[in-house]
Amino acid sequence: MAAFSIGPSIIPLFCFFILFGGLNSAYKDQTFVKDLAFSNHLPTNGGLYYIDIKGTVSISHCAMLCTLATPCCAGVLFHINTGTCHILRSRLYESSVNFSRIDAGWEYFAVSSSCCDQRWHLFDGHCYRYVQALASWNEAKDDCKNQGGYLAIIETEMENTWVKETFLPAWNPDTCVSNGDLCCNLWVGASDQDREGMFQWVNNNSLTFTHWFPGEPNGGRNEDCVQLCNNGQWNDESCSNNENALCEKEL
Repeated sequence: MAAFSIGPSIIPLFCFFILFGGLNSAYKDQTFVKDLAFSNHLPTNGGLYYIDIKGTVSISHCAMLCTLATPCCAGVLFHINTGTCHILRSRLYESSVNFSRIDAGWEYFAVSSSCCDQRWHLFDGHCYRYVQALASWNEAKDDCKNQGGYLAIIETEMENTWVKETFLPAWNPDTCVSNGDLCCNLWVGASDQDREGMFQWVNNNSLTFTHWFPGEPNGGRNEDCVQLCNNGQWNDESCSNNENALCEKEL
């Protein structure tokens, strides 16, 4: 069962609940909340957000597709005139949209209860949390583990871009020096502490995707742990530095 509503009061959009016959009882009831801030807008980089796109469906069918989606659906974008349904792998954030551009007819409905725990953000079937507590890489690793997760493992360009756009401020060339030291301060779960030059994730897997800052990794000053820079590129730094961290966990 699913309901569409506007705002935090959860007032049904159509004044009734939308019933879906034939759904397995294992599927939880879903409430979709209309976020007016994103009306008439689409994400700048749709490829980051869309699990699937369906055309000429009803709004109730769009909700059902979200309920059934794999990985877990975070909400839908629905076009009121064409019936086009975009099923979302992540909620929309202010950084997701260019508000100076108008895409008339689109309405955004977020699933009111995320698949992730409170303060964790859903993306592509995983949950992420920005931890703003300065700590060494090993302390951050332990903290993520204590929260039921691990220091983030970034395996694709899409994941790396979403993390950058969701959690990090924009890269500012006026305040970020050329080597990036001033704007590379978020620990992720890669290091070469076990074997110099052989970076691995915290699950011992090799790095199949990388996005190093130019000239990195350089191994200078015993730089064995990986930071994410504000522009989405990576930097190796001393593991004893105190930085913020990105935790990740499975659904």
